[in-house]
Amino acid sequence: MKKRFVTVGFILLWFGSVRAGEGLKPLAPDQWTRDHAAHLIRRAGFDDTPDNIDKIFKKGLDRAVDDLVDYEQFDPIDPDMERTALIDRNSMRGMRQLPDGARDLAQQALRQTNNAYMQSVREWWIRRMVLTNRPLEEKMTLFWHGHFTSGYREVRSWAYMYDQNQLFRKHALGKLRPLLLDVSKDPAMLIYLDGTRNRKGKPNENYARELMELFTLGEGHYTETDIKEAARALTGWRVTPATSDAAPAAQFIPRQHDDGEKTFLGRKGNLSLDDIVDILLKQERTSRYMAERLIVFFVYPHPEPDIVTDLAAELRRTDYDLRATMRMLLKSEAFYSDKARFARIKSPVELVVGTYRSLGQSPGNPTVMAQATTRMGQELFQPPNVKGWAGGRQWINTSTLYQRYNVGQMALAGVSEPAANRSRANRMERTLALITGEETPTPEALAQAPEQRRHQMESMMMVAKDPAYDAMRKAFARIKPPPVWTRQTAAYDPIPTIRQLHLQSFEQIADHFADRLLHRKLTSAQQTILIETVAPRGKSFNPNTSEAATQVRRMMNLMMSMPEYQLN
Repeated sequence: MKKRFVTVGFILLWFGSVRAGEGLKPLAPDQWTRDHAAHLIRRAGFDDTPDNIDKIFKKGLDRAVDDLVDYEQFDPIDPDMERTALIDRNSMRGMRQLPDGARDLAQQALRQTNNAYMQSVREWWIRRMVLTNRPLEEKMTLFWHGHFTSGYREVRSWAYMYDQNQLFRKHALGKLRPLLLDVSKDPAMLIYLDGTRNRKGKPNENYARELMELFTLGEGHYTETDIKEAARALTGWRVTPATSDAAPAAQFIPRQHDDGEKTFLGRKGNLSLDDIVDILLKQERTSRYMAERLIVFFVYPHPEPDIVTDLAAELRRTDYDLRATMRMLLKSEAFYSDKARFARIKSPVELVVGTYRSLGQSPGNPTVMAQATTRMGQELFQPPNVKGWAGGRQWINTSTLYQRYNVGQMALAGVSEPAANRSRANRMERTLALITGEETPTPEALAQAPEQRRHQMESMMMVAKDPAYDAMRKAFARIKPPPVWTRQTAAYDPIPTIRQLHLQSFEQIADHFADRLLHRKLTSAQQTILIETVAPRGKSFNPNTSEAATQVRRMMNLMMSMPEYQLN
């Protein structure tokens, strides 16, 4: 390879070179172009194939935006995860009564199950983003995941994290009030920000502080007294564990709620959760804060005050209707302006998901895709802290850049099923088999096991036939291995596309895939470097040779390491 196109400095220089915006007024329908259609789907969803971009362009501006925003008209093509692997409270009590070694083994099984399901949920969501025919639904779910953050390591329940993800999807383009109410009593959030510890006489201020600082008003628009009073108003919520008949849920306990008079942002009374949310939504600052968060995520960083003012006014006018607000934003001149186009560095999730969608590749390896986003700094269901991911220029540094180079190779080359998938499932299944009595260790296996493991197995064998533990064993027997989404995938084959479009030269191939991957034309220098990298000077392209597909993949991979590919 003669030249690497990407350096950290080049990307950041490119990122800083965009021009000023043009205001939040509607884009005239006759100004709508195919480039606008490509920009719309990248921002309101993820990269897509040229055919899908052509379809979006032909719809015209209004229908293209309306179809994205009114996505319920399209039946989803990607399935939900099955709600399994829940242990009810009676079984948990039985587990606590086990002898030490057996109890350790049962707790180990729960940890393995929890971790295996959480990884499966990560892979399910990445797969869903690649497959979805409702891209704005998933993009908004990703937005809310970074806004109302919770982390699996702190919550320690795959089911709570999955339920929160579905909560964001349910409210993706609804009104902000019901979303705020549901998030405030969401089990994952109650655990993550200590809402379960917030009780009458012993208020915990963590959630009250973040509700204002990060979720609604922004830093500096409230007092310490407001935090204390809001915390008192939010007392009384706890998480009920799962039972054999019901999933875990939030429950309000009246005796743990502080029903005394409070003063919050100037209003007095026996305030509750509903009152706190209503008071926050009446603050003009909340509308400006939410407008700025939406513009930064979907349009460009550092928006002008007048654009924020216009979108904040729409939020207040519509009673914080996100559907109406996003419709306005996605039809605005500002959204399609020179300042907006290619002005954001792709997040790791956008980079990985967009790569597969632009190639039309099957998401057959979400294990590898999830691992890639984590290595690039965006582990789904585990933001770095309550502020979420900083994004922007923070995505690019010397350690993540190499991983970003590898995304193209990962999608183009195909993968085998990672061994970690099978070994993770095997460990979980073996542990469950010991607990349920489906497997009895042989004397040889006991003799070869490490001392701690041997003690656990011998202890579990002692209680295996004790009827006192029947409920526990039945509960563990109901646990199924989590779905394994990753399968072996073949390398991307560009030859059918080349033949369909009658591309006959390396120059034509380079131009086609530049439009497909970079959404812009190559300079003559860029085109020359790409071609010389994959073919000897003067050699013509022959699609019938054994090396043809490899040559084109090498060219595409080099394109994916250009600075243009890192931006959307």
